Amino acid sequence: MSKGGEMELLSLKPSPYSRRVVWALKLLGLDYQSSQYSPIAGEPALRWRLGRWNPWTPASVPVAFIQNENGAETVLENGVDIVEWANERAAA
Repeated sequence: MSKGGEMELLSLKPSPYSRRVVWALKLLGLDYQSSQYSPIAGEPALRWRLGRWNPWTPASVPVAFIQNENGAETVLENGVDIVEWANERAAA
């Protein structure tokens, strides 16, 4: 388990935004479970998990699903937010 809860990172391997998040998590020594996003086939599942049914509302990766100690799930939908969360957890 990582510091501050278990994390699942949904990312797209060739994406520079996803790579930046992976590098930050590795550099900070935080554990995470990685899942690869498939742009066309994976979009319905991503929309379902995010609760975004409207096709005009963007749904993109990287996305972090974080299970907190109290059982609640936190969703971070932006690479910058994920890196900031990781910095806070590593400093704690």
